[in-house]
Amino acid sequence: MRFLFPLLLCGLSSLSHAASCVSRVPQEFDASTLKQGDVVFISSSSPQSEMLLEATRSKWTHVGVVAKDPVTGQLSVFEASSKVKFSSLTDFVGKSHGAQVSVKRLDPAVCAARKARDPAIDCNIGVNFNAKIGDAVEKFHGKNYDRKFQESDDTIYCSELVDKVFRESFGIEIAPYESFQNMFGLKDGENWRDLEHDPQRRHVFDAIMARFGPGGRDFQQDALVVSPVAQYNSELLQTVYECEERVQSGRGRNHRSSE
Repeated sequence: MRFLFPLLLCGLSSLSHAASCVSRVPQEFDASTLKQGDVVFISSSSPQSEMLLEATRSKWTHVGVVAKDPVTGQLSVFEASSKVKFSSLTDFVGKSHGAQVSVKRLDPAVCAARKARDPAIDCNIGVNFNAKIGDAVEKFHGKNYDRKFQESDDTIYCSELVDKVFRESFGIEIAPYESFQNMFGLKDGENWRDLEHDPQRRHVFDAIMARFGPGGRDFQQDALVVSPVAQYNSELLQTVYECEERVQSGRGRNHRSSE
């Protein structure tokens, strides 16, 4: 069954929400064009993603990796949402605000250059992909979503899952981890609680207070995290398809997902 990105995604746009879709493939983009190992980014409408949006100023707030569902045998998206699971392409993209989606693929030339420095890297991810990620799937499938972005294998957030699939299965680091301080744009010596009195960044303070326990007690600004936008901007990934909505005013969100 064809999964028509231009029809399903960009066809939802109204006069006030004009979409701009760019494809680097020669023909209409559908499911048959996707490959295992493709990384799919969306602009999720969950409360967690709202915080990422405000912190990183990037619409790409949720990410998953394309793989065959071992139960159905269908190309799906392995993602950390309410739980780590396989979602159909339709369900995954359906969570995106304004039907925004970006599909990226490992750049062979960039990966080969890294492999020259680190022979342990496996750039042939398309060969026996599901077998290679089997250990990661078994390890993480069914784990609860990590709402606090903590380094742990017990709970896991979306970009952390993508990182661990590539790192543990192929020795590939898609993007480096960074501190909350850097991600939130805090200056040296600046404490996150100072944001309470900054009108331009008060929303980040409120998000931390709401997400990280009473009084933000579980938040550590020097903790290391990897964000979807860091992976989106990685030199290792090249864009094969992107559908991006241009909104005239405001986010206009009216749906929230659970991740």
